[in-house]
Amino acid sequence: MRRLKFVSLIVGIVILSAAGQAAMKGDSAFVEGPNGSIMHRESGFVFPAHIGNFHRRSEDKFDAMGHDVSVSYFCSPTPIVATLYVYPTGGLSLDQEFQRRQSEVEQAHPGAKLMSRGATTVSPKRVRALTAEYQFSGNFGGSDQALHSVLIVAQRGPRFIEYRMTFPSSERTAAAAQAAKLSQQFAWPK
Repeated sequence: MRRLKFVSLIVGIVILSAAGQAAMKGDSAFVEGPNGSIMHRESGFVFPAHIGNFHRRSEDKFDAMGHDVSVSYFCSPTPIVATLYVYPTGGLSLDQEFQRRQSEVEQAHPGAKLMSRGATTVSPKRVRALTAEYQFSGNFGGSDQALHSVLIVAQRGPRFIEYRMTFPSSERTAAAAQAAKLSQQFAWPK
C-alpha cells in the first residue's frame, strides 16, 4: 500500500511537471517551427536557425506579454553581431521611431560618429526602411577596438522591425556585404 501511494505521488509529480512545462511554453513569445526555426506568436515573424552565414544565438522578450522581442545572430567567419527586434509602433511614425533609435545609439556610445544616413529596402519583399551607419570605439570579442554599427528600422502594420548589426571596422568591407545579405534575406510574414 505504501509503495502504491509512493508510485502515485511520483506519477502525480511527473504529470504536474509536464503540465507546468507545457504552460511555460504557452507563455513564451515564441513557438518552435521546422528546421530549428522559431516564430514570434504575435507577429508571425519566423526566425530561422540560420540566415546565410548568421547563426541564431538567443531570443528575448522585453514585456510580460511578448509584444516586444528580439532575436540575436552571430556571423561566422566574418565577425558580426546582429539583433533583430520586433515591437509595437505605439502610434509613432517610421521617421519618429528612427530618430528615437538613432538617439539611443548615440547615448549608448558617446562620441559615435554618424557615417551615413538614408533610405534602403529590407526583406525579399524590398520593404522601405531607414538606415544609419555609425563608427565608435567599443569592446567586441573581448578587445577594445574601432567598430561600425548599422541601424535599420522598417515598419509592417502596427509593428516596427529593427536591425542592428555591429562589427569591427577592420572587417567593414566583408561585414557590410554580409549585413546587407541578412537584411535582404530575413523573410517577413505574408
